[in-house]
Amino acid sequence: MRLIGIIEDEARAKQFGDYLLTQGMASTVEKSMGAERYQVWVEHDDHVEVAVAMLDRFRLAPDAAEFASPHGEAARIRAERRKNQAKRASRIVDVRTHQAGLNRRGAPLTTMLVLLCVLVGLSTGLGYGEQPFQLRVIDALLFQPPEAAQVDVAKDPSDMVADREGWGVMFSSVGGGEIWRLVTPMLIHFGIVHLLFNMYWLVQLGGRIERVRGTGYLVALVLVSAVVSNVGQAVWTVAGPWSGPGYSMFGGMSGVVYALFGYVWVMGKRRPIEGLGLDVATIWAMMTWLVLAGLFLDFVANAAHVMGLVAGVVWARCRT
Repeated sequence: MRLIGIIEDEARAKQFGDYLLTQGMASTVEKSMGAERYQVWVEHDDHVEVAVAMLDRFRLAPDAAEFASPHGEAARIRAERRKNQAKRASRIVDVRTHQAGLNRRGAPLTTMLVLLCVLVGLSTGLGYGEQPFQLRVIDALLFQPPEAAQVDVAKDPSDMVADREGWGVMFSSVGGGEIWRLVTPMLIHFGIVHLLFNMYWLVQLGGRIERVRGTGYLVALVLVSAVVSNVGQAVWTVAGPWSGPGYSMFGGMSGVVYALFGYVWVMGKRRPIEGLGLDVATIWAMMTWLVLAGLFLDFVANAAHVMGLVAGVVWARCRT
């Protein structure tokens, strides 16, 4: 702030201050201590020389047309500035209080999905149950039950070739109206390690997304990524270059987990203020497993992982 001069009359001082504002010069008019006169200050040093020249002209002819009735325009400018300041203030996020608020929020969908997966795990013998009830639950949740594909499940899994060939091997049940199978394979897990791995990442990634974006948002992301990853795995089983017209009994939350991973990864770069970023070690670990499993583990639903990751990345880029 730079003092450019003194004006004796209060009304004149305010008039000149309004005039400076209409000329794009931020200024302040203050009453001098112990005297009935008013100091005129301008905010920017670059305006000092021009403002002093204007003040000299104003003192000579305060009623000149140049200085006539600036109050209305100045009032409009001040109102517009207050409005803009309010908008800027609404966008400011205190990272400490924002993060503390997120930590206090619940994640009901994430909790429900974990409980469902644990319940399904208990009721299916972790995917390997042989009791009638366990087999019925497994068949109800698979993308394609073995009977629908006419598969002899007693054979070695690497030799599970259907009696029929073509798209009916994997899509006859879904095509017949059992559309829940597009999603429900995510609830089945084969073994305790499979279950614990996916539940850990579901809590870490899904819980963070739900707290930041809300439960409804996570519902949509989970459903879409489950469909994309499950259909991708089924298509790969039938039409993939190394698969042939075979049968795949796949399941797990991994496709959704990779979608959540892709979403958080992208959002951490595009909107880091939301606290959805990932550390480098996590990114390397997830991508290394994706590549190694794809190269060396043919019993893993690698197509579901890849398609889930693609779905999460695309979702993040399209929704921001």
